[in-house]
Formats: sequence, C-alpha cells, structure tokens
Amino acid sequence: RKALDTIEDPSAGIAGEMTGQTDTAARNYAKAFGVNIDQIRSSDPEVSGKAKKKLQQAVIDNVSDTFDNSESIGNSIERWDDAVEGFEKNNNSVVISAGNEGTVEEDLESSIGNRQLRLPTDFETNVLENDLVTSVGAVDGRGTTRSAYSSESSGVDIYANGSLTLGENLEVSGTSFSSPRVGVTMAELHRLYPDMTSQQVESLMLRNLTENGRNGDSSIKVLKPDVNFEFLRNQKF
Repeated sequence: RKALDTIEDPSAGIAGEMTGQTDTAARNYAKAFGVNIDQIRSSDPEVSGKAKKKLQQAVIDNVSDTFDNSESIGNSIERWDDAVEGFEKNNNSVVISAGNEGTVEEDLESSIGNRQLRLPTDFETNVLENDLVTSVGAVDGRGTTRSAYSSESSGVDIYANGSLTLGENLEVSGTSFSSPRVGVTMAELHRLYPDMTSQQVESLMLRNLTENGRNGDSSIKVLKPDVNFEFLRNQKF
C-alpha cells in the first residue's frame, strides 16, 4: 500500500530535492510489475483504479510466489518447527500472536476503488503457526467479539482481550497484547501441573477458563478475564 502511495505521489513524505530520485524509483517499480505509471496517476478513476489493481495484484503474486518458493524461508520454517517440538517435549508451551491482518484485504481493495483482489488462502495465517503452538487471537475490550483486525485462521486456538490502556485517553490494541494474557496463564498451569504436556495444559485452560464468543462468534473460545484473574491470584478454578 505504501508503495502505491509513492507511485501516486512521489513527493509524499519526501524532501523536495529527493522528488526526482523518488519519481525515477516509482517509474522503475511500476515498470518492473508491468504497470503504466501514467495510468496509475490518471485523473480518470476508472483508468487509475484498474492500473492500481493490476499493480496490487502483481505485488501480491510476486511476494506470495517468492515466499512459497524460497529455500531459505522453507528451511527457517523447518528449524522453527523442530525448535517448537523440542521445547514442548519437555512439557513447555509456545504461545504466539495470531497477527493483525484481519482488515488488510479490505484496506487494499478500498485503496483501488473496492476492486476485488486474489489473495493466497493462507494470507492471514501467521508463518509461525503449526500444530503444536498455541495461537492467540484478539477480542474487543468487552471480551466477547473477535476484533476486526485479528487475523482469522483455522489454527487460532484461543482469543483474549487485545486492548491495553496506557493512559486516560490512550488505548492500544493487537494480538501482541492478547497472547501474553494466554501465555502467563499457561505458564502458571505448567507450574502447577509440571507433568502435563502442552496439549493437556491448553485443554485444561480451554475447559476451565474460557467461554464461547458472542455476536456471531460462538465457535471461538475466549479467555474470561475475571475468571482468569482469580485463577492467577488463587490458583483455583
């Protein structure tokens, strides 16, 4: 999306003396993906919209193909999977954030006049996700509904509050804030039940400390803040 902004307006966020260099880079970028930069900058929304879609789709396809066919990335994923398996063999758990890509597709399509793009089926799946990790999505501050930004994937195991208040008028949110809430709970369960595997600890948590989501999200499991807090304070369900 930022690349598209640069091609549309090469002076955006760039000092005046850099505009010429940025414009050359933008033209080279568009040429590399077979897109006419003048069409992208056209005042006709139909012309510019189609050109922008072509560029967006070309970038998506290129990134997806590069990722899927990269030997180094594939090797890194294998090392990650092996590391997770080795760590969890000792009755530990690996907890990851699901990611915050839930609105990316909508935002990309909005930027090209609501034209539909073809995204990979695993677009919202965290590359660190596998069958062993505990993947955590985010729900809103009320703890009942999946947050729009939270990535959707069949591998997300549990959801938790993704909001954090930093001041009177400042609130931040993301799955990076929901995953530690699950992580600390699983760590305490491992401490209390050292002979349990990660899968057993996850099942125990899901059974005793969660509720079904609401407002159309009844199939997801959500960590109950009050019940979880009492567990962490008293070590009792």
